[in-house]
Amino acid sequence: MPVTENLATFSQDLLDAIGAVGLAPPRAVGERHLLRSLVHLVHGPVRHLIVEHAELVGTDTLAELHQTALLGSVQLWLLIDPAGSLGGPSLRGEADQAVRHWVRDTCTTRHADAVINDWTGRPVKTGLCAAPRLPWWTSTLGDTWPPKPCRQHQTIADCVVSWGRRAAITGDTFASVHRARLAEFARHPATTVVDRWRLTAAGRDLYTPGMDALAALHPAASAALLSDVAPDGSTVAVEGTPLVVADHLRAPLARLRSSRRLAGCHPHEPMRGLFDQTQERRPRRR
Repeated sequence: MPVTENLATFSQDLLDAIGAVGLAPPRAVGERHLLRSLVHLVHGPVRHLIVEHAELVGTDTLAELHQTALLGSVQLWLLIDPAGSLGGPSLRGEADQAVRHWVRDTCTTRHADAVINDWTGRPVKTGLCAAPRLPWWTSTLGDTWPPKPCRQHQTIADCVVSWGRRAAITGDTFASVHRARLAEFARHPATTVVDRWRLTAAGRDLYTPGMDALAALHPAASAALLSDVAPDGSTVAVEGTPLVVADHLRAPLARLRSSRRLAGCHPHEPMRGLFDQTQERRPRRR
């Protein structure tokens, strides 16, 4: 993924890198935290974050990213040019020195050859769908769309989100093209209700899909508290009665609940909110 010293910009870039591009263009300025990315890491398939030229990232952003990787149970790889940061002369003065000390104090340094050997020798999942090459991302979806999902994914929506994440790594697509493809898929006549739920749950808006899932479950479920919702979104207690949630509604519920808990909200606070915002209260974090 690209690098920047600005945490607000980095938060948007990280969401792009893990495939949470959404169905519409995001706002121009991101957030000065990585909570939104953390929610997707907790409830998503990403298990490795690789940052190229990490010596160009500020220490505040590196610290936030490191904390996000720990909480999200993902492995963080910082690719650093030793001649520019760890071994040779300083390129950016005090900023470069600060990054150098942070990396040495926080990380385990490994040579590129050793990492490549370990990476190429790792077990590879079989049955994973192959991401389409460059021409597919700019072509029009035909009448034969959608195909059947692969053995690793439950729906074709999961496949397409995975395709975009892997195609961005190989340079076959980028965030805006991936977003346009997802939006086209969402509008396609053959798209199922379940696929539409999967697409919205994989986007950047955590509040709307989560609250829509509660409304679809029961008319009174919109007033649910965090303690009423299971961590995986499988059940919701409505008026004292636990209700089983359909599979396609669980992901948006789990992500909305996690966004509230990760921001410090208590179990007795309502689901109706985003991060640390509650009803009748101004957000504490900006």
